Amino acid sequence: MKIIDIFWTGGLDSTYRILELILIRKKKTQPHYIIDSSRPSTFYEMQAMEKIRSLLNTKAPDARELLLPINLTHKADIKENKEITGWYENLQNRLRIGIQYEWLSRFAHENSLKEIELCFVRHPEGRESDLFKAISSSIQGTGHDCRFESFKNPDLKLFKNFRLPTFHLTKLELRNRSSEYGFQDLLNLTWFCHTPTKNGSVCGLCRPCQYVRDSGFGSEFRFNSDLFHNRIKRKVKEIARALYRAFNPN
Repeated sequence: MKIIDIFWTGGLDSTYRILELILIRKKKTQPHYIIDSSRPSTFYEMQAMEKIRSLLNTKAPDARELLLPINLTHKADIKENKEITGWYENLQNRLRIGIQYEWLSRFAHENSLKEIELCFVRHPEGRESDLFKAISSSIQGTGHDCRFESFKNPDLKLFKNFRLPTFHLTKLELRNRSSEYGFQDLLNLTWFCHTPTKNGSVCGLCRPCQYVRDSGFGSEFRFNSDLFHNRIKRKVKEIARALYRAFNPN
């Protein structure tokens, strides 16, 4: 049986794909996680993956055999590659693109992973990211076969080793599909916030939190920023009432 390599972050996109591969496609899957010790969300991402795996093993008896132990790699241990870094820097000068694609590309190259799945989704119409707009015309296929057809811009070779199985789907479509497939309970254990608060709440302000809000189901999560703004609103109302009573004693 062919093994599907995939970057797993504990987030919604990659977790959906993991669950689809295991529960629906019955594919043996090798997840890879790059440890970025400088990122505040690392602990929560790893915790989410452990919770999901535990419940998955309970839900599906064959999951233990299909979902291989996660391969952990420290970002600092990935070998430098000037060519790949150059591709990233050239792209970054022209469009908004996350730094993670640079070291994920170096990791794939170093480990000769030429078909590793990288999961990100299409934003709602009219809100597409710069990256989606830049590469959408060069993509062909769906699922594991979704990949670059050509490299009109040579710097897009940054993505040459990646398969993009969720590229044509939105987060809302992932949620709806997970409900149809019967694993939305597992998807609800995912973690997406890059800058969690001290009490472990999602911040509501970072880019992933904003993407979830824009996706159409952000109302399902309690964002810490919403709690903060609600406290401010209550305080303002209290002050306004006090001032009104002070100047209108009757």
